[in-house]
Amino acid sequence: MSFDGVDDYVVAPDIGNLGNRFTVMGWVYKINSFSDRPIIFKGYKNTYRNYTFRVIERYSNYFDVGICSPVTEYYHSNISTFENNQWISFVLTYDGNSLRFYKNSNLVFQNNLNINLDPYNGFGVKIGGDNIDGQYLNALIDEIRIYNRPLSNDEIRAILK
Repeated sequence: MSFDGVDDYVVAPDIGNLGNRFTVMGWVYKINSFSDRPIIFKGYKNTYRNYTFRVIERYSNYFDVGICSPVTEYYHSNISTFENNQWISFVLTYDGNSLRFYKNSNLVFQNNLNINLDPYNGFGVKIGGDNIDGQYLNALIDEIRIYNRPLSNDEIRAILK
C-alpha cells in the first residue's frame, strides 16, 4: 500500500475484541519523516487513550508503541530508530504481562505490564493515517498481519525471513 503523507489511509473492518493477547506485524518503507504519524492502530484516533494498540512514527525518526486500558494509556517513545528509504519489519506483541516490540526480527523493547486492554469495539484498524487528527504517513506499508495471540520469537523469525 502506498501512502502520500497528505490524506491517504486505509480502514480495515473492526476485528473485535483481541482480549489481552495479540500480535501486530508488517513491513514499512518510510519516504519522508514527520512526527506522530500512525503506521497502524485500532481505535478512534491514535492519541489520548482512544486506541487499543498503536505503532507510530515519533519525533521524525523513531518508533513509538502503545496500548490502552479503559483508564490509562501506556506508550513508549523513541524505542528504536525509524530510518527513511529502507524496508523495516515491525512486530508488536502483548501477552497480558509483557509488551514487546521487534524491529527487523530483533527484540528492541520489552516492558512488563499487566493491564486489561480497552477493546474499542466498533472501530476498525487504521493503517497509514489518522483522519481524526489529520496525521498521515508518507510511506509504503506491506504484509500487515494481526493475530489474537502473541507470536513466539521463533514464529516471528519464521514469518519475517
